[in-house]
Amino acid sequence: MSSELITQRNKYDKAGECIKSGLGAEQLFDKIAESKNLEVKNARRRENIHKHIDKYITEENDKRVQTWSVDIKARKKTSRSDSSAQDEWIWIEFQNVRGNKGWLYGEADNIAFETENSFVIVDRKSLINYVKNAVDMSKVVRKSYQAKYKTYQRAGRNDLLTMIELSKIIENCNHFVWQK
Repeated sequence: MSSELITQRNKYDKAGECIKSGLGAEQLFDKIAESKNLEVKNARRRENIHKHIDKYITEENDKRVQTWSVDIKARKKTSRSDSSAQDEWIWIEFQNVRGNKGWLYGEADNIAFETENSFVIVDRKSLINYVKNAVDMSKVVRKSYQAKYKTYQRAGRNDLLTMIELSKIIENCNHFVWQK
């Protein structure tokens, strides 16, 4: 992520935690990809913001070149008041704080969820299919602890989120894992 993006801090992220953890996750992701002899290219700023793409990964297998895009998600807390990040629940973004399409409906081929020991890299389209069937979209809750498999909107914001168990994502979506 460029220094330009660092200065465009989320006004709701008072301590800058989201940016710091996101940059750390992206740098670690890059190192793992490079250790696998994969080429890593940063997405353009506009692609990052509007298409929800952080990186392009290029790999050569049996004289075939394949490039895929990825949106990298750092480990998250289930609630801002939690003392540390966790790996059991994953926040899924349908709509961002501006009311625009969230990263789930971006253009990345894959979403890389950071865990303590790995990155779980999930096919975004299979994640959409799973989330459609797993989440109760009929009711919006107002407390983060109620967001598990329900839609959640923070007061005064235009976002729309849910929480899904990572184990269920692994069980129901096309994915692969990179160990740290």
